[in-house]
Amino acid sequence: ELEAAATPPLPLAEPPVRAMYATAVWAGLRAQELLHLRPEDVETPGRIRIQPRPGWSPKGFPKSTRSVRDIPIHRTHLLPWLEEHRETHAGEACFFPNPRTGDRWTYSAWRRQVEADVRAAGMVYGAGKTRGVVTHTFRHTLASWLAQEDVQLMKIAAILGNTPEVVAAHYAHLLPRDLDQTIHRL
Repeated sequence: ELEAAATPPLPLAEPPVRAMYATAVWAGLRAQELLHLRPEDVETPGRIRIQPRPGWSPKGFPKSTRSVRDIPIHRTHLLPWLEEHRETHAGEACFFPNPRTGDRWTYSAWRRQVEADVRAAGMVYGAGKTRGVVTHTFRHTLASWLAQEDVQLMKIAAILGNTPEVVAAHYAHLLPRDLDQTIHRL
C-alpha cells in the first residue's frame, strides 16, 4: 500500500474540501470533472461515473451519450471519504458544493482554495518555473503511482480518460525497469 495515503490530503483544509482532495487524488479527476460531479455520479456501485451532460462535457470527450468513463473507487483510501461526505456535506445538485456558498464551485474559486491550502501546508503553489502544486497535480499523483506500480499504460489511460499515447508521453519513464521481475511473473 502507498504510504502517502496514510495521512489525509492537505490536513489543514476543511472536511468537505479534504474529501474533494481525496477524490481528486484517488480518482485522478480533472478539476472540472471534480466540480461537476453529481450525487448520482458517485452512487454507481463502487464507481465514479464521468459523463457529458447538456451544457457540460469533460475535456477530451466528444459530445455524445457514449462518452462515459467509470472510475473504480478505492475501498480503503477513497470510499470512507465519499461516504462521510455524502452523509454530511453533499448537495442535491452537485456532490461537492462550495461550503461557503452552497452552490457548485467555480473553477477560479476551487483554484483559490487549492492555492490557500497548499500555501497553508507550507508547500509551493504554482506552475511554470516554480513547479509547485496546482489543481492538476492531484491527477498526476494517481497516474504516477499507477505507473510506479507497473500498471499497464492502457489501464492508466482508461482511468484518466486520456489516450495511451498521452499517458506514455507523461508517465512511461516511471515504469519499473526491473526486467528480471517482469519475466518471472509468468
